[in-house]
Amino acid sequence: MRLILLIAYIFFTQSMSAQISLDRLKNAAHKAQTLIEHSDPSEHEVEKGLKEALIVGATNSVMYASKEGGFNNNLSIKIPFPEEAQKMKKTLIKVGMKSQIDRFEYVLNEAAEDASFFAKDIFIDAVNKMTIHNAMSILSGGDNTATIYLRNQTSENLYITFKPIVKRSIEKVKLTSYWSALVNRYNALPLTKEINADLEDYVVNKAIDGLFILIMQEENNIRNNPKARVSEILQRVFR
Repeated sequence: MRLILLIAYIFFTQSMSAQISLDRLKNAAHKAQTLIEHSDPSEHEVEKGLKEALIVGATNSVMYASKEGGFNNNLSIKIPFPEEAQKMKKTLIKVGMKSQIDRFEYVLNEAAEDASFFAKDIFIDAVNKMTIHNAMSILSGGDNTATIYLRNQTSENLYITFKPIVKRSIEKVKLTSYWSALVNRYNALPLTKEINADLEDYVVNKAIDGLFILIMQEENNIRNNPKARVSEILQRVFR
């Protein structure tokens, strides 16, 4: 009987010792995790986090802009009638051509949607070239700093890439035929000044503007909305 009690006692003390050791390990792990979560992210983590944020923002923006109705159904980026031809627009509406103007504006935005699809690779290439110094500056900057950085790095390349694509898009949606009908009707009216807007240049610049408006919205969402930080590294860097 004494032997049985001795064996039981040894087993109990060893089990208690093992449990105490396990509890200590769990406690130490919890403390370590807490320290990590509350410590400042390293420069490498900042670089990785900023790159991920920009790629997520740029990819989402391209997806939204290039889908059917991406520009037409979004009032924040919808391309209006050319500014230098606003007088022409008002005049033509007065002579009963509102439906033609609406159709022109619709295909104008279709051309921008078509071109936007090709922006993703340009954005990702620029993000991959970001340095740690760039990342640290962006993190400490304002809400739109990442968007401004990306625009500075890609605008010229986007314009060069978009120009021939917009030209093809304009031909595909027959934008020029709609524009020519409006211009010819307007120029035939008495006491009007001839209008000849560069539609390709206009669509290219407005498409680029629209993409960066969307990217800015994505950046602000990641910076200010914890639910938008969809990965651990985003949660570490933006908090």
